[in-house]
Order: sequence, then C-alpha cells, then structure tokens
Amino acid sequence: PTEVREVFENTPAERAGLKMGDRIVAIEGEKVRCGEEMQRIVFASPGKELRFTIQRNSKKFTLAIIPEPKKVKDVFNQEEEVGMIGITFPEELIKVRYGIGEALQKGFLRTVALTKFVCQTFVMLIGGKVSPKNLAGPVFIAQAAGQAARVGPITLLGLIGLISVNLFVINLLPIPLLDGGHIIFLVVEGIRKRPLSSRAQEIAQQVGLAIILFIAIFVVYNDLLRIWSR
Repeated sequence: PTEVREVFENTPAERAGLKMGDRIVAIEGEKVRCGEEMQRIVFASPGKELRFTIQRNSKKFTLAIIPEPKKVKDVFNQEEEVGMIGITFPEELIKVRYGIGEALQKGFLRTVALTKFVCQTFVMLIGGKVSPKNLAGPVFIAQAAGQAARVGPITLLGLIGLISVNLFVINLLPIPLLDGGHIIFLVVEGIRKRPLSSRAQEIAQQVGLAIILFIAIFVVYNDLLRIWSR
C-alpha cells in the first residue's frame, strides 16, 4: 500500500514535510493505488518536481517533492539514474483490481515491456554484457513454478506469462527448425525466386538442431551448477 512506513532524514520527502502514516493518493493528478505504481513514476522523474496528493488522517493536501537523482544497478547490472524521495512502504501486499478495459490495456503494455526486456537480454548476451551463466533451463523453471505456486495463483500466472514471452522471442530467432529460421528461408527464396535445394535445407536443419541441443545442454548444466553450489 502507499502508506508511508518510514521517512529517512535529509531526503526530499522529509524536507517537503511528508510524515510516517501519510497515504499517497495521487502524483501529478494520476491516482496511485499501490507502492509499485508510485515507485514507477518517481523512478522516472529524477530532478523533476512532482506534486503529491497526500491524505493525513481525514485531511487531503498537496506537497511538491523533487526526487533526488541516484545511480543504481538495473537487472542487467548496468548503472542507471532514477529518482528517489527517501521513504519506505509497509511490506504487506494488496490486491489491485482493474476493469476489463484497463486490464487488457495493462496486460498488453506489460507484454510489450517483457518482450523488450527479453530482447535486450539477448542483445546483451551476444555483446558479452550479460553472463551466459544467467541462462536457466527446465530444472530452474520447475523450481520457480513451485515457488510461484506456493505464493499464489496470480504469481504463477505471471511466471507463465514471462515464460510464454521468452518462448515467443526465442521462436523468432533466425535458427533453422524454429519459426525465425523458416522466415529466413522464405526471405531467401523470395530474393532468389526459387527454393533452396533439398541438400541446403537438410544441412541448415542439422545445424539448427545442433544449436538447439547445445543450448538445451548448456542451460541444464547451468541449472545443475546452481543446485550443487547451494
């Protein structure tokens, strides 16, 4: 929830007059229903003045707070600048319900964001900025699914969505046997105005199978290393 649990000293939140127990209702007129929504807006606004609508007991008022720019590490271990105001929220979780229209919109945007994230991961893997040791296989997926199921069905559905997006992106890689490979074949045939020879297609499929088998063995090896290192 967006109720302030703690305000740190000498931070934008303290200087603006935010207090423990205050509830953040909206930012720049945009309603915030949970800490994640508030964090998204603040992180994206380093050094930019934001107007917070605050509820304190039965009173509502507005505070102008400028998030302080901070350097943090993202999921790729790359440094990025985000805005912070110096507060924490309670650790309890809340459920936020949306109407069908808003749910479809948020689901679409979430899918786009996850697809972009997976594509960025592949690019950084190729560029050597992310270690191949971060790749996971079926053993890790089974463990993650078990943990997600224990948390609840919503968490499990979220994991299934993430895996689905991963498979969608992987399936479009230009590797023979995958759909991405078939698309490359069709493009080449369109340029040549004739299909590839049976021998060329057979060799390409053998290479594609070798690549897929190598990746499968490698990710299972990574999974087993994670288990043995515990």
